[in-house]
Amino acid sequence: MKKLSKLIITHIDYFDGTCSNTIKEIQDMVYFDDNSRSLILTSKESPDGFFFGGKDDHFWEVMGAIIDNVNKNSKKMVLETISKKQKFCNKYHLALASLYENEDYSELFTSLKRTNKNSATPIYIYCADTTSLDLYNKLFKKDLNLEATLLPSIPKNYSTISEEKKQPILDAYKKVLLQHIERNFEPIFSANSEILILGTMPSEVSQQNEFYYGNGGNRFWPALARIFNDDTIVKSSDKEKKDLNENRIKFCKKHKIALWDVIRKCTMIGGSDKSILEDADDFECNDIASLIKDSKIQYILCTGPSEKFYKRHCEKKTNIKAIKLPSPSRNNRQKDPKVFETYEKVFKEILK
Repeated sequence: MKKLSKLIITHIDYFDGTCSNTIKEIQDMVYFDDNSRSLILTSKESPDGFFFGGKDDHFWEVMGAIIDNVNKNSKKMVLETISKKQKFCNKYHLALASLYENEDYSELFTSLKRTNKNSATPIYIYCADTTSLDLYNKLFKKDLNLEATLLPSIPKNYSTISEEKKQPILDAYKKVLLQHIERNFEPIFSANSEILILGTMPSEVSQQNEFYYGNGGNRFWPALARIFNDDTIVKSSDKEKKDLNENRIKFCKKHKIALWDVIRKCTMIGGSDKSILEDADDFECNDIASLIKDSKIQYILCTGPSEKFYKRHCEKKTNIKAIKLPSPSRNNRQKDPKVFETYEKVFKEILK
């Protein structure tokens, strides 16, 4: 087996399910990029060239069944081919890696550390077996400061047992893999608000900082500071969190800007808002239509993935078409480096 240091991928954006020869060459070792939010580790080799491809390995059957269980309106998900498995990983920002003794994992470690540092949410680490858990704890845990969770075992006869016996296994997997999220700030809104900016839902870091777009690496507030020439809303060493948040509230009211999020609560895999399961029973959007009823709101701007959720669940109720803004998240820097220019262009149009 080749050294991982020669094979690791760290900057790929194949979220349409396509994959290059490079991915195919290394797929038995690592399937990972900097947008991945969940990482599943295994110590088992796969005979079909992709992870969990053994005859008695039913990992993909279980993953498809989990989505079927949660998504009340979904068609049965069958993950039989490598292509479908990769598309599943891409859609839910799921990374996979094989861990073996005496291999070089320096680049995987570097990628994990960088991704975790640059993201608004931590990477969730899962191990499919005790050997990979032991190796993770030995190689990565101390420096990454991230706990790994052992996934429940799947019996070799999983495919032949009754649905009744399968359900406890699925429930155990759902308990470990699925995150039931309810994070919601009160809207920043006044009777004079004319522009409503919507995010998807607060990240863990924003929640800790008690305000919208609260991650230090997020470009939302620097972009608005640049547009309106107001540095009071940008984080600096001499500003306390409370003062900074108060400055941002005053700024929004001064410029007739309202802030809220589209989603109130949901289920997601790991911490990525792109892995939100819209058909889950707990999926709920904020009542945006009631908020802006009889208001002066003329424009609704949606950052990143929020535009998709707003369009599907809110637009008919508000009767206002949203303008899409690129995600200001630091995760999006490489994919969309011209965030400032795009924000300036949009605000120039609506403020003229």
